Amino acid sequence: MTEAAPSPFSAGVRLAIVAALCLVLVVGVRAVTADRVAEERARHAERMLRDVLGTGDFALAGAGGRWRYTGTASGHLLAVVAPDGYNGPITFWLAIDDDGTLRGVRVFSHRETPGLADDLEWPRSDWVDSFRGIGPTETVRFDVRPYGGDFDAFTGATVTPRAVVRAVGRTRAAALGRPEATE
Repeated sequence: MTEAAPSPFSAGVRLAIVAALCLVLVVGVRAVTADRVAEERARHAERMLRDVLGTGDFALAGAGGRWRYTGTASGHLLAVVAPDGYNGPITFWLAIDDDGTLRGVRVFSHRETPGLADDLEWPRSDWVDSFRGIGPTETVRFDVRPYGGDFDAFTGATVTPRAVVRAVGRTRAAALGRPEATE
């Protein structure tokens, strides 16, 4: 004798039960790991902040996207978004000393094409160090060389580095109280 196929209603109930169990499992794992994930994110953020500042003895104070550093040098550490990356926004830390000198850049979030955008990622590439040490009186064209700027593009990719370079230039101009066009 063959069994009758389950009704669509009973199959739907079984599916709903399995989905509810999966939801409870995901919520439970998230609740158990939330503190650990938050601590790891904070440690990673502090390491990245210290990387962008470079060598020296610094004290950091702040939160979110704006920090103040003091010590060997003093200035601001800003979370900057370059909205015009090839695959979306590129977010990075920019450290600028009180005298207007760029201390460093470190990209911490992007969705650019792996391989083509590897030069964004320090220490994989030192491309982001090309901003380090640019002083407030230096005249720099914040664009990539194919567009008449002073910064290298990546092989096979100009949109990505151009987005970062231009965002650094805009942020520097704003910090120095200058119109962007004069950069």
